Amino acid sequence: GIDKIVQYPGETVFIPGGWWHAVLNLEDSLAVTQNFVSQTNFARVWIKTRTGRRKMAKRWLTALEREYPHLVQIAQSLNKRDEFDWDSREKKKKKKCGG
Repeated sequence: GIDKIVQYPGETVFIPGGWWHAVLNLEDSLAVTQNFVSQTNFARVWIKTRTGRRKMAKRWLTALEREYPHLVQIAQSLNKRDEFDWDSREKKKKKKCGG
């Protein structure tokens, strides 16, 4: 189902990462938003970023090498698992077994 809320002055609304949502402002409004990545959601965010924003993903991986090498290992492991190819615009399809 669809949930509707009305946010009144001084109230804050938190939308968890990955939740589909739409906003209709009834008056002039100010929104403060941030895309948040943590170790908890890193794998999901990495998979979306590497395919949707390849150039940014490459720069991000380079930055992670300096500060968070364990996350680089996770990213590389996911890339290997999914047979991700930086040069391909399409994810490789897994080979079917049998006939």
